[in-house]
Amino acid sequence: MSHKEIFRSYYKNPNNLPTLETFSGLCNHHDWTYLYSDDHSVYKRGSVERDILLEIVEQGGAGYAKVYNIMAQARLPSYG
Repeated sequence: MSHKEIFRSYYKNPNNLPTLETFSGLCNHHDWTYLYSDDHSVYKRGSVERDILLEIVEQGGAGYAKVYNIMAQARLPSYG
């Protein structure tokens, strides 16, 4: 199942928590830079995906939060 299909299936059924391994893949395929896009469709898709990831973190607990935070730190652009 592709990451887009997994996002869609979770969106349709929020009680269908993905495994930690699958969640890691979802985070890996998420467009962390969607906030910087001039294309509204890219922004909207990224925003929906982020909301789904955060819902999964809330339901999944500490292990999911750890994966999310590691991916966010690695993938988000840093300006320093």
